[in-house]
Amino acid sequence: MAEIWAFIAEGSPPTATAFIHRIEEKFEPLRHHPELGPQRGQLAPGLRAHFNRDYVIYYSFMDPTSGALWYHADYVKPSWRNAFERGPKIGRHIFYSQATQKTRVSRK
Repeated sequence: MAEIWAFIAEGSPPTATAFIHRIEEKFEPLRHHPELGPQRGQLAPGLRAHFNRDYVIYYSFMDPTSGALWYHADYVKPSWRNAFERGPKIGRHIFYSQATQKTRVSRK
């Protein structure tokens, strides 16, 4: 962003600042929902696009939970945890995703 600002600022620092603010404002929803941008996997794996006026901003993101849908704190042991595939532990939280057929727990 600093390089974009510097390039535009050669002509007009106020215009550069306003442009950067518009980009930041446009990206705000992506902070909480990075999957909103349409996928552009044909260009590169995991690549997404976000549009800002006449510009396209390409980005990718990593999901530190590996696609987890459920989690709990490490100081509790909920009964549902065995029905899901355990994922990463981040801080004091343990994340879980849908169990695959191979890892699915059978209940008798």
